[in-house]
Amino acid sequence: MSKLVSDKPKVAVIFENTAFGTSTSNGLKELAPAEGVEIVMFEPYSAGFTDASPLINKVKASGANALFSVSYLNDLILIVRTVKQVGLNIAINGGSGGFVIPDFYKNVGKLAEGLQGVAHWNHDMNDDAQKVNAEYKKRTGEFLFEYAGGLVAQTVMLADALERAASTEPQKVREALSALDVSKGYAAMAPGGKVKFGPDGKNVYGRPVGVQWQNGDLASVFPKDDARAPLLKT
Repeated sequence: MSKLVSDKPKVAVIFENTAFGTSTSNGLKELAPAEGVEIVMFEPYSAGFTDASPLINKVKASGANALFSVSYLNDLILIVRTVKQVGLNIAINGGSGGFVIPDFYKNVGKLAEGLQGVAHWNHDMNDDAQKVNAEYKKRTGEFLFEYAGGLVAQTVMLADALERAASTEPQKVREALSALDVSKGYAAMAPGGKVKFGPDGKNVYGRPVGVQWQNGDLASVFPKDDARAPLLKT
């Protein structure tokens, strides 16, 4: 997604220093060279910190044209506000974690507009997802974010497996799940619209989707096949 920002992306990666931030950021570091992405800063910070100014000043000095933050909600709120306070004009990818939930926008408001992130599920991915989202939004006033939406699809997968297994015996249910191969319906609410499990237990069609905050909502913008809205240039 950094190529959406620049043909020659120079990325500052900052990450909270627990297992989540460390493992995710190391994955970014390993994959970046093959994608033509130069990482000009790779910096951990203490999760739950209260002053992001020193960290953001380092980002500013790095010459990066994009910032990727691997952070939980409260840290990311502080980081985005600090970027604005120091006057740093930089594209931000908030990753997943706290970035993709409604509380992020509630806290930073219009500062979120145009910021990009990554999700394994988004509420606009297909008609079924939009139907579920509409019902959820009617009841709660908020869109259905990735973790909750993914759980809806997984619940339908389990129900399907239980019916086909005609049993609640764990091994039989597992065998039924391993034979799942769907391309329609609520169980197929995933990027690409297909679910089939490989020998490792992972969805062979599974892939993340790039998202962007647009008008207070989270829109799918990348890759092209999954885009439901054009990318806003910021």
